[in-house]
Amino acid sequence: MESYLNIHEGALKDFREDVKYFIDHKDELTEKYPNNWVGIYHHRVVGVNKDLNTLIGDLAKHGISPGKAVVEYLSTKETIMIL
Repeated sequence: MESYLNIHEGALKDFREDVKYFIDHKDELTEKYPNNWVGIYHHRVVGVNKDLNTLIGDLAKHGISPGKAVVEYLSTKETIMIL
């Protein structure tokens, strides 16, 4: 049981680091890949596409589970949320 938890803790740590990478590089990624979906895995961009389903398929073709990659849309439009 302990090894199972260690594996998942490691995967969660990797995911958190990829989220941090995305946050730290969001502006430059948006400039480089405007209005596109990006997949980030192990601190690097591993896929870019205007279509989310195509990006997810591309990740899977490269052996990357979409659930383990950070997948975000890089919009150049300001988002206004009414809460």
